[in-house]
Amino acid sequence: MSKPFSDTSQQPTFQLKGTMLAITVFELAHFNIERLTKELTAKVKEAPEFFGTIPMVLSIDKLDMPLTRVELKGLLTLFKEFNIQLMGLRTDDEKSVATAHKLGLVVLPPTGAREKLIEIAVNRPVVAEPTATEPIVETPEAEQQVPDDGQQQLPIEETQQAVDTALTSSENIPELSNEAIITYESAFDEQASTAPTETNKAKQQAIPTMIVSTPVRSGQQIKADDGDLIVTSNISTGAELIADGNIHIYGIMRGRAMAGFHGNNKARIFCSRLTGELISIAGQMITEEELRRHPLWGKPAQLCLEGNQLTITPLS
Repeated sequence: MSKPFSDTSQQPTFQLKGTMLAITVFELAHFNIERLTKELTAKVKEAPEFFGTIPMVLSIDKLDMPLTRVELKGLLTLFKEFNIQLMGLRTDDEKSVATAHKLGLVVLPPTGAREKLIEIAVNRPVVAEPTATEPIVETPEAEQQVPDDGQQQLPIEETQQAVDTALTSSENIPELSNEAIITYESAFDEQASTAPTETNKAKQQAIPTMIVSTPVRSGQQIKADDGDLIVTSNISTGAELIADGNIHIYGIMRGRAMAGFHGNNKARIFCSRLTGELISIAGQMITEEELRRHPLWGKPAQLCLEGNQLTITPLS
């Protein structure tokens, strides 16, 4: 049976969409090709497939001097030899930016600029309806305070109540199937675009917890937006677990786990066996080489941040 004809001549051929991707940053602390080659060789011996499946951004923010064109080309050649998938360069140095552009590299802003809040103006005004118990008081224009984005702002007490309710509720816990890329969108994201009359419903909505009970294979990425992630099965080498909240791992962990992905330094990682290629909380990470030297390697443990330092303690 032939497919029905559809005229696509008037339809756009592409769309531009914003998304959040988990990208590992290759932060270069010192420029020494010989030393770097030795360290990369040792890393590949530990995990032969470690670099082949990870897109990376080269950060040279910590270098004392900008890289010359010859030095940067040498780095690119070295990365190709080790099958490092380089997506771009992160720097704000003008000379390095110019050099990168000449070599056809994408340049990304450094951490500080990247984390600035993006404000979007809203043309549609929003007017809050008064309740029956609240008298309507006319306020002079000079005393009125209207948010820049034109949207209603909740009092601090109501906002805190919504957060407390969401954190303590255990409703809406889904179980997901094994797919190549799994992303769970928070119910708060859906409520954010609704009218102010839906505010009370949004406050009562719990932050979701994602439960994955199937094996997470190499190349897969499991991402829990705005909540915790629980994995009851095994995680293969090259697989990624990402959560804005905590991560609980009850299977054998051979991949990478990144909790507090959007900067939540209160997030924790709980695992029945301390193993894996990389463990990260709010951007602070520990590699497999460091984990193997820890006394709790292969044992039940939890990880948390104390200041900017990742600490590992027994899980009792």
